Amino acid sequence: MKKIGLRITFKFFILLIPFFTYSQDEGLQNWYNLELDYDLTKKLKLSLEGSGRQSHDFYFFIGETPQNTQKLFFDFNIKKKHNNFFGYSLGYRFILLNEMYDESNSLAYNVINNFSKKHRLYFDAYFNKKITKKFKMCLRTRYQQQLSCEFADNYETIEIVDKLREKIKLEYFLNNSLVFSTSIELFYLLEKDIEKIRYATGFKKTFGKTSINFSYMIQHELNNQPSDILMALRTKLSYSI
Repeated sequence: MKKIGLRITFKFFILLIPFFTYSQDEGLQNWYNLELDYDLTKKLKLSLEGSGRQSHDFYFFIGETPQNTQKLFFDFNIKKKHNNFFGYSLGYRFILLNEMYDESNSLAYNVINNFSKKHRLYFDAYFNKKITKKFKMCLRTRYQQQLSCEFADNYETIEIVDKLREKIKLEYFLNNSLVFSTSIELFYLLEKDIEKIRYATGFKKTFGKTSINFSYMIQHELNNQPSDILMALRTKLSYSI
């Protein structure tokens, strides 16, 4: 079983290698997340999360200041663990999307005046399977519906987009407080085709009720011609009440 787990890990990292070789002209973002968890019961959990996404170019690493904020998220989620194999959750996400950033004004001014607003409802089904004592395979299926409302020339435009997201993640438990992971996620536009593919690898470190998750993600947009590549450094800080 241990050899099987090692082979699966190797195959996941092989999938990631081609995407680390794209040129430095592609987009780079920093994603920041803060999460608060509360256990109502042993199997029922509430989560409240805030997130920001900020764009950069690669000169950021030698001291250049970041560009403007691209998105802000506020997310509420309730998750039910049915057993060690299966769980499900229901959530709502409010999204502020940067349409036209005015650098002469504050972030608060831009949020009120220049950010479009989106509403998203989603349902998740989770399936977990231990491969060995150290390895765990996780499958998440998400159905989401997003409502976008925009005003232009005194007219209101409403757009509804339905998506199905399939995510497979492999976790390696180095010890009780440190977990390494790698994942692949496919985004399907219902009644259309695959919209994008997202690859990620990283780790999670737990300190009592606090945990920090750091990962590197590459997103391959398939609908654009030519297709776009987005890279992101993701940091998530969680606290359990």
